Amino acid sequence: MAPRTTTDIEEFVRDAYRAMETVDVDRVRTMLSDDLQAVDGLMRTWKRGLGEVGQHLAALESSLQRWGSELGDMVVRDYGDTAIATYLVEERYSFAGQDYLDVAPTTMVLRRVDGDWKIVLFQSVPMPPEK
Repeated sequence: MAPRTTTDIEEFVRDAYRAMETVDVDRVRTMLSDDLQAVDGLMRTWKRGLGEVGQHLAALESSLQRWGSELGDMVVRDYGDTAIATYLVEERYSFAGQDYLDVAPTTMVLRRVDGDWKIVLFQSVPMPPEK
């Protein structure tokens, strides 16, 4: 297998967002580590493990409509079998009938498992709107 580059890692992160934008829960699950920990603007609480995150994803399938995201200012650090991506994400979505616009500094930590990247930590908490 060819060595991964920071471009490959950035593409993995963007692919994860494309899967979420289309609510492709099966694809998203293949990108997650069994010991994943996550918090985002929809969860508003820590989810630990694939079971808890899987329940959250299942709820999204029926409640999430229209999702678009833009990733910017991405910095990737590759430490071999671990990588960290930090970036700013702007998301527009409808959830449970209400429209949202979130801007969130985000961190995604990846671990290589059997040659593939898996998300082990996802932390994306929206900033309050500017006044």
